[in-house]
Amino acid sequence: MGMVNLTNLAGKGISINSFSINGTEITGNLKHLRFGQTFMASYNDKPGSQFTSLKLVLVMSGVTYHIDLNKDHYFGGGEYHYPGDDSDVSYTLFGTNDSGSQMQFRLVYGKGGSDRLIYTNDTKYLDRV
Repeated sequence: MGMVNLTNLAGKGISINSFSINGTEITGNLKHLRFGQTFMASYNDKPGSQFTSLKLVLVMSGVTYHIDLNKDHYFGGGEYHYPGDDSDVSYTLFGTNDSGSQMQFRLVYGKGGSDRLIYTNDTKYLDRV
């Protein structure tokens, strides 16, 4: 069973408009993440090797941010870095740049059920809409 976590360290609460992996909305009824809160969900639709896309749209302080990652434009990393039924991935939202045009987005990952996660040096950014 794979896990997907999303932690808000962006400084303020966020509203989640959409968070999907491979076209499957994973947030359920959760629509708000307070600062410091982590959303946790299981994801078992496919193995990580069949990953195609991650989409996230959120609002912070009235500003909408989004990211749309596909397999070719995703975080670097080793085995199990794609979300899937065989991996645990944890994404963290950090603050914005000075202009507020981007929000930092990071990944740690590992084999499903592992006792530790591996960080990636790759950083992605949600863009202001």
